[in-house]
Amino acid sequence: MKTKIQFILLIILLFSMNAKSQNKESLAVAGAGLIATGIATSIAVEQLKESMELTATEYIIKNHKEMYAFSLSILDYGVTKASDLSNISAFSFSIQSLNPSTGKYDNFILLMFVGKGWYNDYGVNTSYTKFKLFDKEEWNKVFTSYCNLAIADPRLKIKNIEAIPTLKRISAKDFKENDTSFVHRTDVNGRELSYEIVYLDKNKDFKKIALTKKGLELRDLRDFDVVGIVPFYTLTGDSYLVRDFSYDYKLVYNENSLGLFLKDWGVLTQIGNVSVNKIHEFLNE
Repeated sequence: MKTKIQFILLIILLFSMNAKSQNKESLAVAGAGLIATGIATSIAVEQLKESMELTATEYIIKNHKEMYAFSLSILDYGVTKASDLSNISAFSFSIQSLNPSTGKYDNFILLMFVGKGWYNDYGVNTSYTKFKLFDKEEWNKVFTSYCNLAIADPRLKIKNIEAIPTLKRISAKDFKENDTSFVHRTDVNGRELSYEIVYLDKNKDFKKIALTKKGLELRDLRDFDVVGIVPFYTLTGDSYLVRDFSYDYKLVYNENSLGLFLKDWGVLTQIGNVSVNKIHEFLNE
């Protein structure tokens, strides 16, 4: 890597020295500076990622001795929302660990929460980090509990993970007024549309559920003509819905992001929908 960098910088230097005019020379020097800055930034990012992966690997080796054969890599470099102004961020790592009972590799997600001062010239400062390991079962409990916290219509709450409710578009003539399995929704154009509440096959469709700004949706429409988004509560930026989930944290819904309030740190971090969907898809693949 060092040799390649030196070669690139040498090319930049020769280019600037052979510029035929002052104007071209200025442009060459400016271009060289930008490229060199870009290279340095790229190197710094890679070094940071390597340091984070090393720290996460050391955590697994120290605290999860049952994982004696595993691979680990960063799934999402920064899972915390860009607009999150709290003093904490979160990073996610995908783990595949050999299951001796089945001879196959099971998927896990490791979240690393970091506070201010978590990284310095010597690498990751573990005094400002916390880890949480999720298997599929525990993550799905978090995911469905969060969805139930955010879903506005009581009829669309997830009562059974084996049967996830969603909305199938139907014609107005098929709508049954006195049946709670049917709902009306108004679209962005003010049209009233009719839907029937249907239930997804957990083994086939659960991994394709995704969080969006509007609510919960099914990514793959192969089994339904039209699937309506299960709507979440519409909240202002200063409004929150909170549910106590475990000894370690509370779930928080606000601005369409999955919030985790870390009880021992007393700090809220919000994980954006894109990152939540990556985690959900990886664990349920």
